[in-house]
Amino acid sequence: MNNVLLNVKSYRKLWRNVFSMTGTVGVPMPTIKARLDSVPEMEYDALANVPRGEICLRGSTLFSGYQKEVLVDGWFHTGNKFA
Repeated sequence: MNNVLLNVKSYRKLWRNVFSMTGTVGVPMPTIKARLDSVPEMEYDALANVPRGEICLRGSTLFSGYQKEVLVDGWFHTGNKFA
């Protein structure tokens, strides 16, 4: 499965112009890692020139009270598709 991990440089780039993000959900908190997973059944490719896929999250402050059954390889698959 193809995926893209958003790193600190990505966060900084996104935060440079916060006001351009009006109408979006914004970027994850620094304690949360985010990645975009490909969704083959929808022909979404996270590594394409125009990336599309499912948003996945993980981090020490994410779902600390939830059971680990909701995680796949340590990542929470939100079910939200980015296109």
